[in-house]
Amino acid sequence: MQITLGSFMKKMFGEIYWESAPSHENKGFTQADIRFTTNYGALYATVLATPTQTITLKYLSVSKIKIKRIALLGYDGSIQFEQTEEGTIISLPEDINLKHAWVFKISS
Repeated sequence: MQITLGSFMKKMFGEIYWESAPSHENKGFTQADIRFTTNYGALYATVLATPTQTITLKYLSVSKIKIKRIALLGYDGSIQFEQTEEGTIISLPEDINLKHAWVFKISS
């Protein structure tokens, strides 16, 4: 457990810090359950369940924020997205196998 949590903290240190280890139980969350936080001028969106299709961030419409880039922490490839008046739609890469939380860093 410590090695896994340690590698997670190494990848996510800029966004997340826990006083104690998180529970790995899914409490009935779906990929529509997303939590937002900010740090050093970046917006982070954490998806609480492993996504299986495109992710829609309905609060991030083009009239509210102009997104320049979205990165997935722990993934080196590029993330494709589209902004509309209905929100931001993130296309999931097919070649991904994250062992940790899905945290998107959103830069405007």
